[in-house]
Amino acid sequence: LSSFLMKKIITLVLLIITTSIYAAPTYQNIPGISAQDNQRIKQTLEKYEDYKGRKVATFDADGTVIGQVPYYLADVAIFDYALNHTGKKLDLIKNMTSGSNTSNDYLTQRIDYLSGLTPQEITDLGNKTFNKYFKGKIYPNIKMLIQNLKNYGFEVWIISASPELLYQGVLSRELDIPVTHIIGTKSVVSNGITTNKIVLPVPQDDGKADAIETIIKAKPILAAGNSQSDVEMLNYSSILKVIIKLLVVVVHVLR
Repeated sequence: LSSFLMKKIITLVLLIITTSIYAAPTYQNIPGISAQDNQRIKQTLEKYEDYKGRKVATFDADGTVIGQVPYYLADVAIFDYALNHTGKKLDLIKNMTSGSNTSNDYLTQRIDYLSGLTPQEITDLGNKTFNKYFKGKIYPNIKMLIQNLKNYGFEVWIISASPELLYQGVLSRELDIPVTHIIGTKSVVSNGITTNKIVLPVPQDDGKADAIETIIKAKPILAAGNSQSDVEMLNYSSILKVIIKLLVVVVHVLR
């Protein structure tokens, strides 16, 4: 065969291989979401299928991805740990039981209580708490939404005000996303031990939008949350805002 003909055959074979390998993603309708909202999400994912820029979606953790029973995983982990370590920072635990778990003081107290442990010990505590109290509490419809996003090439990120190390191991495994895509309140680690020094921004309220700009460095196309502290993150989304109604787990998609 001539070299020209050989090149044509090779090109044709490569074209056939490439065509057979590529399969267009399929959208799975999500239970608990109206047909209209499913269509909105589907149309957005299809619109961005060939988008060359970064495709980012951000989710809150407690009450959005993980069901509360009725407390946040972070609170259950810390108080369960305190019951088994009754001498550890008792005054701090007493203060925590009387405060709001969404206040800035409370967020600081969580980090303060966990300081002195290694990052692995905190990660192990998060895993142990999830397995004991939260197994099966990942909302299946939100998990399906996340899978749809991944099918269409989206980066999925979790933005939570809870201590980052408690959630990274759990959510990375349960959602099959990189551990670095779980962002929470970070504490400085020094000589292998966590300290009570907090790394800014704290991803609470407007700090969630700050964390996206500082760490992710790309505006989300979709953002999902369930509480007042998620409003700034939701408003920062360029296209879709997904609001989770606690208990009923109804999802409203807003433009």
